[in-house]
Amino acid sequence: MTGFLQVVIFVVYRYQTFFGWYVLLFLSGVWRLLVMVRGVNWFVGVLLLLMCNSNIWAWGCSSAEIEAGSSTVGCLNVNGVDRHYRLFVPHKYQVVGRPLPLLIGLHGGADNPKSFERYSQFSTLSEKTAEFIAVYPKGVNKHWNDGRANVGAGVDDVAFLRALVKHLKRDLKLPVAPKKIFITGISNGGLMAMRVACEHPRWIAGIAVVAASETKQLSRKCSSRLLPMAAVFVFGDQDTAFLPSGLIVNPVKQKQLRGKHIGIDQTVSHWVKANHCGQFNRSRPINAV
Repeated sequence: MTGFLQVVIFVVYRYQTFFGWYVLLFLSGVWRLLVMVRGVNWFVGVLLLLMCNSNIWAWGCSSAEIEAGSSTVGCLNVNGVDRHYRLFVPHKYQVVGRPLPLLIGLHGGADNPKSFERYSQFSTLSEKTAEFIAVYPKGVNKHWNDGRANVGAGVDDVAFLRALVKHLKRDLKLPVAPKKIFITGISNGGLMAMRVACEHPRWIAGIAVVAASETKQLSRKCSSRLLPMAAVFVFGDQDTAFLPSGLIVNPVKQKQLRGKHIGIDQTVSHWVKANHCGQFNRSRPINAV
């Protein structure tokens, strides 16, 4: 009986599964009968053990399992909110013998981590090169709080991303290089990448932004806070969300205003100045779909 209880306790403590909880609750009832007879308050000790785990009350929220060469899903409780992510670790990550860069991929608004992983092909590249680990966080309600008042407001996504990196290093024991954390994102995810670069420029090594130019809020907030870092921007001349007029709209319902942006040229100039690159005066179109 005692041995079986210990197994169940381990299952609950490590994996925090509903099955483990059901079995533990059932057995605890049986054990309480024995307590009345034997006078042993062992169940109190079980509760204290479970409470030592800070994530134990995040029902059903458990870390990703590391399956080298395959994507796995995990959950992390941040400030009382269950936050989800996809993780990809290349097969040869242990053979490399050194800490690897971490690439954080942020999906666009109304998208999801699995979709972003599929079309970005970052996991494929990670497996092929064994040069980095990739993680794809999930925004609350499929959006990121990039600083606009009407998109993801009230959600602390910056805290989530920082906690996620700590989680990968501390809990999953992944060899993440501390000074080689990169963030890439598209649209809403691209704005989120710029927000992190603005607020925590010493924490990340670089950003890659697709289909997003700085919002006016970010521009005002970050004008004097940016530090030199690697930055790549990819824009399209037929973007249906970031309009030439300076408006940001819902690409599906274009009458729905989502904010205002400063435009492609000013966004690039802002980062050119931050990186002390001198005058930017070159432009080369790329014909691509």
